[in-house]
Amino acid sequence: MIVKGISVACAITCLLSVGVSAVLEPGTQNKYQNALPIPNVINMSTGGSLVLPVQPGTHWFGLRDPNTSAPLTTPIFGYQGTFPGPTILARPGNPITITFANELKDSSGNPLSHFLPIDRTLHWADPQGSGHTSGQYTGPIPIVTHLHGGKTPDSSDGHPDAWYTPNNALVGSKFVPSNIYPNNQEAGFIWYHDHTLGMSRVNVYAGMAGAYLLKDDYEGKLVANHLLPNPVYDVPLVIQDREFLDNGAMYLPFEPTSGLQPNPTHKAQFFGRFMTVNGMIWPKLQVEPRLYRFRILNGSDSRFYELALNTGAEFMQIGSDSSMLFRPVPQKKLVMAPGDRADVLVDFSRHNGQLLTLTNSARSPYPNGTATDPETDGVIMRFEVNQPLIPIYPNRPIERSSRFRAEPVVPLVQDGPTRKLIMWQKFDPIYARQQMLLGTVSQGALRWEDPITETPTLNSTEVWEVYNNTGMAHPLHLHLTLFQVVNRQPFTASVNNTTGVTTNINFSGPAVPPGPAESGWEDTVIVPPRQVIRIKVRFDQLGDFVWHCHMLSHEDNDMMRPFRVIP
Repeated sequence: MIVKGISVACAITCLLSVGVSAVLEPGTQNKYQNALPIPNVINMSTGGSLVLPVQPGTHWFGLRDPNTSAPLTTPIFGYQGTFPGPTILARPGNPITITFANELKDSSGNPLSHFLPIDRTLHWADPQGSGHTSGQYTGPIPIVTHLHGGKTPDSSDGHPDAWYTPNNALVGSKFVPSNIYPNNQEAGFIWYHDHTLGMSRVNVYAGMAGAYLLKDDYEGKLVANHLLPNPVYDVPLVIQDREFLDNGAMYLPFEPTSGLQPNPTHKAQFFGRFMTVNGMIWPKLQVEPRLYRFRILNGSDSRFYELALNTGAEFMQIGSDSSMLFRPVPQKKLVMAPGDRADVLVDFSRHNGQLLTLTNSARSPYPNGTATDPETDGVIMRFEVNQPLIPIYPNRPIERSSRFRAEPVVPLVQDGPTRKLIMWQKFDPIYARQQMLLGTVSQGALRWEDPITETPTLNSTEVWEVYNNTGMAHPLHLHLTLFQVVNRQPFTASVNNTTGVTTNINFSGPAVPPGPAESGWEDTVIVPPRQVIRIKVRFDQLGDFVWHCHMLSHEDNDMMRPFRVIP
């Protein structure tokens, strides 16, 4: 049963008072008891076609009934009915076609309703055309998949208006039956997830996400020469925060806090107290005393992470969002926004017999919000260095002189305009809810449905300056293109409280160039509060795409804008 309460803390009292399931407390669950699951792999390296259905399923997150210790299973909607979805292996230059079939139906073939709350007052897919009205939506579930970090044609981009319900009975204005992924880009770690207009947060939270790895010959040579670990020691880590009810069901707060707000209502951010990795709460991974490769994805709704190992051991970062780095970058701490990926090496050879905890120190909202709790969101998982070294796999230490791509990234040369854009927050006038928006410096804040203001020409390289006028950091994500970070710089400005129009911009500090871990191709970048981010972007395909904040709760409430690449 979907439950009602005002917040995670208040929900327990509210739920118990009406005799329904209460919110599960993290303290009732044991940490580091269950092995880290490894998602299934679908090898599409030679190209071809694939049908990957989105189906209902049940998943064990490692939860147990606090009273009986019986396992509590959780309903999900996932690719192949699993969570995370299968890892897809692809190869640059070998295109694949994927049909993400919507099979969210019951055993009789009837469309299911969502088990999570859907606020119909948002600008959302609205398959049945019910309008922006209050009350839970009970119709068929629309989905559409976006390959995040993939350079795809607009018809296969997973545009928010390309959604469709089971059997394609109801479809959005940009619907296409299959997605063609050319894979005409470098090796890297990208991922796929739902991108339905106004519903990304609930569909991704329900389980619609998975990894997509592009591997090329150069990476293969590094593995053959033992400069990269054997694939046996190449492990994905998909990190997401969650809340649950005491019957195992997922819980997503949706309760109004005033009489102005609808029921269910959209929340500006979501921060769960249960840390899951590959769909398991606080798992453990038993490892050998050797070099491991971890491909880390922040798949959370709103939560940033500052990841570190409690022993002080280093991460050696070899890849960022969408490409490998030229040289390895030593990191004591990985700062990851929602949507970010980090490809890292960790050497456990000096930690034989030890327990290493992956910790998180990022405040929420980032960077000035509430501090982490060492009993909940302050710890992620544990590594137990207790397995015998298998000698058939050579264990070569990290060489800091190694090149993880053949050549450094060539800097883009600007030949198009510089666009001045904004991030802004306000309280919406109808429901008095916090709302984040994008727009332009001169026009102010704009909604998703407002006319397109960004129209780059084909094969041009532009500089986008995005001024963050809010009090929190946001992850900026562009579809279609991979970009290069130029710098960040603090600023002050006059902002119209009604429109968001920004004037009198003055820089209050020096421009700071990107760190070495941002020297590759990026598709998601952190924009700190009261700072401007400058990126160089090349637009090499025609069509309609989007740019948005990758905090999914922000994206779903209009912190997303279209752009069009024109001839």
